[in-house]
Amino acid sequence: MKILIIGAGQIGSRHLQGLARLSEKSEIIVVDPSEDSINIARERFFSVEDINSEHDINFFNEIPSIDDINVAIIATSSDIRKNVILDLLKQSSPEHMIIEKIAFQSHDDFKEIISALEKNDIRGWVNCPNRAFESYKSLKRQLVYDGPLFMEVYGGNWGLGSNSIHYLDLFSYLIESSEIEIASSFMDNKIYDSKRNGFIELGGTLIFKSNNDDLLFMRDMKNSTRPVNVVISTQNQHFVVSELLGEVEIMTSEDDWTISKKKFELTNQSSLTTDLVMDIIKRNKTELISLQDSYKLHGL
Repeated sequence: MKILIIGAGQIGSRHLQGLARLSEKSEIIVVDPSEDSINIARERFFSVEDINSEHDINFFNEIPSIDDINVAIIATSSDIRKNVILDLLKQSSPEHMIIEKIAFQSHDDFKEIISALEKNDIRGWVNCPNRAFESYKSLKRQLVYDGPLFMEVYGGNWGLGSNSIHYLDLFSYLIESSEIEIASSFMDNKIYDSKRNGFIELGGTLIFKSNNDDLLFMRDMKNSTRPVNVVISTQNQHFVVSELLGEVEIMTSEDDWTISKKKFELTNQSSLTTDLVMDIIKRNKTELISLQDSYKLHGL
């Protein structure tokens, strides 16, 4: 099995730690122009306690000529991602590709990569991982979809510009539809600095509506430190997820709306990558959203 990671920064190195745990012996290729990032990634890889010592890993500053790649993980920043993928396709044609979010910075870039992957018969997914978390999967199994669903995400300074796609994807997963549109927006009259150089952040409120009248409210209060809560409601159920506290409050009409609490754990990226890659290799699919469906959500 041969796996390529392009981009060995914060998220790329976490993907790499997940690959270290793969039970099947693999050839792993890591590409990043920064020697600092390469060194950190190497250190994180070999620090994994349950590492498979049979893996063969190599680090490069440029994309080498590689054949027979089973999975390519593209974890660069979004501003260079399109060109990185096109450069890769000039040298190799991976069977599968996982692309970090926000996938691309323009609709045209997104469409160009979808076309390029389809032309080369490459299956692509976007790493919006909420739908792959066991806690959210369990919540969905409990969910009785008996009419329009209401979902609300609110908190302080959580990154409406860069992280809203995560919750929009979760909403799409819960209602099993990507037919969603912006219903209204009340944005702050200010552009905020992002934690990442060269990027911006947004504050305010966005409201989305599905073609079945499901609603998603997202509110980012930039002057607040309030933790993010996720509320999911139907006619007869009400869930309040506190990702910070790692718990979910559940109320249902069946239980006379009494509150019960359960643990709600979010899987770290390294553990998630192990499972995602093995699903792709063994079942030729993954729980992540397809590139084509994610394009509809990114375009909102």
